[in-house]
Amino acid sequence: MTSGTYTCYNGLSIYEAKSIDGIQSTKSQKVNNMIIFNYPSKKVLKENVGEKLRFIETSLFGAEYVSNGTMVGANRPHITGKGREFFAQVTMINGLIAKVK
Repeated sequence: MTSGTYTCYNGLSIYEAKSIDGIQSTKSQKVNNMIIFNYPSKKVLKENVGEKLRFIETSLFGAEYVSNGTMVGANRPHITGKGREFFAQVTMINGLIAKVK
């Protein structure tokens, strides 16, 4: 029988398990944090390729926004008050939206 705790740091989730006999093991895995995109629809987000990203940070463990790289996020209408719910993967280059999937 084991018990353990999760710790999250900059998108890396670390699980530390402790067994009854005292043996401890650590397992880590990459976790994609979900940033909130401040757009009413995915279509409008795609129309803003080449512009700066409007977003809301949600993590207590550090910034989710990256100016060069890929982020996974969603629009949450009950938080933003805009449009419909959608999920997207956004690629940023030099602080500008380069690609939306």
